[in-house]
Amino acid sequence: MRNPVSLGAAQIEQEAPASQETRAVPMVAERWAGTPTPPPWSIRKARPIFQLPGFKEAKERANRLSRQFRQTHPSSVPAANHADEIEGLLAPSPAVTFDGPSESDTPFIPPDPQIAAGPAHLVVAVNSLLAIYDKAGKKQGSFQTFADFFAGLGIAGEIFDPRIIYDRSDGHFILTAGEVDGTNFTNGNVFVAVSRTSDPTGVWYKYAIDFMGRDRSNAANTFPDFPTLGLSSSAIYISTGQFVLNSSCVQDDSCAFSDTWIKVIGLPELLSGSSSLNVATFTRVITASRIPAFAIEPAVTYGAASDEFLVAARFSGPASKTLDVFSINTSGAPALSKTSLDVSPYSMPPDAAQPNVDTPIATNDFRLLNAVWSNNTLWCAQNVADTESSSAIAGWYEIAAASLPSVSLLQSGTVSGVGDAYFPAISVDSSGNAEIVFTTSSSTQFASAAYTGRGS
Repeated sequence: MRNPVSLGAAQIEQEAPASQETRAVPMVAERWAGTPTPPPWSIRKARPIFQLPGFKEAKERANRLSRQFRQTHPSSVPAANHADEIEGLLAPSPAVTFDGPSESDTPFIPPDPQIAAGPAHLVVAVNSLLAIYDKAGKKQGSFQTFADFFAGLGIAGEIFDPRIIYDRSDGHFILTAGEVDGTNFTNGNVFVAVSRTSDPTGVWYKYAIDFMGRDRSNAANTFPDFPTLGLSSSAIYISTGQFVLNSSCVQDDSCAFSDTWIKVIGLPELLSGSSSLNVATFTRVITASRIPAFAIEPAVTYGAASDEFLVAARFSGPASKTLDVFSINTSGAPALSKTSLDVSPYSMPPDAAQPNVDTPIATNDFRLLNAVWSNNTLWCAQNVADTESSSAIAGWYEIAAASLPSVSLLQSGTVSGVGDAYFPAISVDSSGNAEIVFTTSSSTQFASAAYTGRGS
């Protein structure tokens, strides 16, 4: 069997030198203008999930092992192997519960939900729209589609993969989303929006950051996918996987990976609504082992730090035992440092069970899904396979990360839900207490939100 998720690990790559410039970008300042109800969608659309070569084979193998286990252990409950952590799912009870955007509110599969909390508001993003609530669950101007929200930029394309965070140091919401012209393939951007204040129902500064590149092997244009978002006291950090796109490869889900980018965008200009931004760009990013990096997750940094940390799972096969860690200095001209860290082996998660249907819920791959940094420690989480039950579970790590190349694994673990656990996010407070949220489902329980945590 060929290496299922190989990025050509034996090939030594040459990283492109960083570019730094002050760039005029499309920018508008507009007030939030939601509608009471979302627009009706008559057509459901499955958005392609661009992956590395061999992903389908690795995923099929993980699903086959999971089916075999369920058939030979019909009474097995995967969560029973983690009873100590399941107790954490039972308490505390949430203080407020309310409905967010529903499945019918977005035409896209998957919905890619995101949420950020400010002092008085919650901002929710899914693959086609935004919604704002107060902390009692009351809608604030309700819904706005991404197409309407970013219309003032004058760039037409499909908008996808939102990320949203609240910058608690400066008091702003920061939203990013990928944009690609999926008809003519003439533009590819990451849209960035920053609320003028901590009130997201007011004015937002909106920007289009060019992410269209050129693949060296076939001189074709590349476009951004899965933009990730990190934050330090001086900049935001956006990383993308660049893919060669055309109408035929999008249709049959066979678009080729080109390289990974990181852009560093100065925070003062973003927060002030300037149309002239300080942007540093790293392309053809490689790991410390000199193989192409993939799906880099920049950290949301809590507190002062001399470096911004970024982390990625190593895609060298259907299983791995390496995390790649990067850092970028937060003052002066940005420079990229890197190292690697050995962790417990992790492998491709199977898709998750759900009631009444044979079709499972997609869990995608084992890329890291979020990262936070606080008090010289880096926390991150991913989907992985449970080696005992062949179910999907959430994996997490705490890494000592004061400066590169000195990093070490402090602790790691997994969390199970009622059967499968997937799409986790982890965060930590100033005392080192960690919380993990994730989705859980089983053959008898529909997909539900769950959370657990542990003290410092």
